[in-house]
Amino acid sequence: MKSIYKKISLPIILSLLIATAIIGCKKDDDDQPRLVENEEELITSVFVNYKDSSTSINEVAKFRDPDGEGGNDPIQFDTIRLTKGKTYEVSVEFLDESNPLDIEDITEEVREEGAEHFICFEVDVNSGVTITKTDSDGQYPIGLTSEWMTDLTAMPFNGTLKLILKHQPDVKDGTCAPGDTDVEINFPLIIN
Repeated sequence: MKSIYKKISLPIILSLLIATAIIGCKKDDDDQPRLVENEEELITSVFVNYKDSSTSINEVAKFRDPDGEGGNDPIQFDTIRLTKGKTYEVSVEFLDESNPLDIEDITEEVREEGAEHFICFEVDVNSGVTITKTDSDGQYPIGLTSEWMTDLTAMPFNGTLKLILKHQPDVKDGTCAPGDTDVEINFPLIIN
């Protein structure tokens, strides 16, 4: 009797575990924005600082959702506005503003753990923007600083720039594929 019990129990237990895993997986239909809390930090705000290198005029596009994913809508969601034929020096900041009395700058942690982080910028090829990351962990780019060049001959563009912060401990390979997504924001992008 014991051997029959063991033979029946193992397949049943495995079936239940697989069914639980499948039911527990939920597709995230929210395309935008995604603020993902991991065990280490919560990122509620992303700032894209860009400076026209010919005029030194600074601009900041901010995404702020202090209560994090779900709950209230973001309180600020700016558009990145660029001019054709320009070069911009760009830096990205990540903050946890969930507690207004204790705002935490996550940017330095991303920099210090550069070998575990990778910032991806995705923009339509028709935008005429070329993005070159200018910082590194010693082997691969990080993306906290970059240079954006806009094509003088490109048509005006009205679309999005997807910014993704990937957490890639022990799997970083210079691409966006491996690791977990800490933040994913589709910034509106206009180029005239």
